[in-house]
Amino acid sequence: LYSIMRYILLIALLTAFKLTFSQNNADEFEGKIYYQNSFKFDNSKVDSIEVIKGFGSSSVYSYKKGKYHWASFDSGLEFEIFNSELKLMIDKYSTSDSLDLIDVYNKGDSLLSYSINERDTVICGYKCKSIKLRLSSRFDGSEFSRTLYYSPDLKIDPSHFEGVKSYAGEFAYKLMKSVPLKIEMEYTGFPLVISICAVHVEKSKIDDSLFTISRYLIKK
Repeated sequence: LYSIMRYILLIALLTAFKLTFSQNNADEFEGKIYYQNSFKFDNSKVDSIEVIKGFGSSSVYSYKKGKYHWASFDSGLEFEIFNSELKLMIDKYSTSDSLDLIDVYNKGDSLLSYSINERDTVICGYKCKSIKLRLSSRFDGSEFSRTLYYSPDLKIDPSHFEGVKSYAGEFAYKLMKSVPLKIEMEYTGFPLVISICAVHVEKSKIDDSLFTISRYLIKK
């Protein structure tokens, strides 16, 4: 009798876990976020045209279950794809037909400190809190900050970004559990603030083909 009761209890626990897992997946944000870029220059000697050309004027971020396609406009970068199932991130530039592999799992920026601002900032109708990350660049060790504004109404499963070191991604997503609606970047010793802010959020079904990565096109 004890064995039967234990078996029934185990089945009940597994069923509850599956229901919770499926509900979490169903609640995860899927859709597109339209961003507008803006730049603040504190020094007239900075070549603003080149900076704007490098980052572009706007972008569209399409997200679905740990995969994203980020299309950029008016810049050399055409799009970026991250696929957590394949553990791959690639960049596609207009100057080449091949894809650049971005190693976000083995190389990353060091997290120096962080702070959370609980005060609400409304973006596209969503109440957002923010987290400010102080980072050391993996390229040259220079310090910069990255502030992420996020809403719990656009939640995602942070486990999709487990192991991502770029911009301290794993740490940031564990705190946010959401897609960012605004990203601000400031560089120590460089008179520039870059802001990538959502102007429209569209909850919609995204075709998986958007996240396809052709391995034979990746630069060796």
